Amino acid sequence: MENIKKYYSQVKQDLTKQLEMLEHIEFPNIKKIELFNINDEILTEGAKSVREKYDLPPDGHQVIYLMYLEGFNNDRTRFNDVIDGIKNVKKEYRQELTQITSINNENFSYHQDREINNVVMYIGTSQKFASRVQTHAGHGSKGTATTCLKGWPVLKNESMKFSFNYYDFGKDVAPETLKFFEYYLSKDLRPLIGHNRRS
Repeated sequence: MENIKKYYSQVKQDLTKQLEMLEHIEFPNIKKIELFNINDEILTEGAKSVREKYDLPPDGHQVIYLMYLEGFNNDRTRFNDVIDGIKNVKKEYRQELTQITSINNENFSYHQDREINNVVMYIGTSQKFASRVQTHAGHGSKGTATTCLKGWPVLKNESMKFSFNYYDFGKDVAPETLKFFEYYLSKDLRPLIGHNRRS
């Protein structure tokens, strides 16, 4: 059996390089996909079309994104619509998409007990953000973990809508480093879907 301790110096060196790099980069400002419409036909086209429509970063850029559901208007009963949304997607798309992301029960309970208008549904990282937006909308690669938004009954309520905010870190930050930022964002904002973990 290999001694895992022998990798310690390499791990330390890699982490030190990332920390030194982070000290010198200009951290990106948050951006938003303007006028995101889950029924936009552009989402059924190629990732290039989606990227151009919403002016998204090119493939290879490290992106942290936050998916919001807006329009709760402090109505706690609408959280039931969120549960129905997940159940509906799992039922209707189980053959097409096998990795529908699950509700985070701990975070769900946290938000249920608070007055809120907008809530973070999901936080993730991607090196192909345009494709990831398509996948979350329900038009991406089969078998990829997704929220499959096109199957959510809550969208029949015109006062509620999904939106995406994101940070574009370019190509310098390593994916594993970005996961730490994703983890602490998730701890702080408590997304309703997915698990809070460091990797």
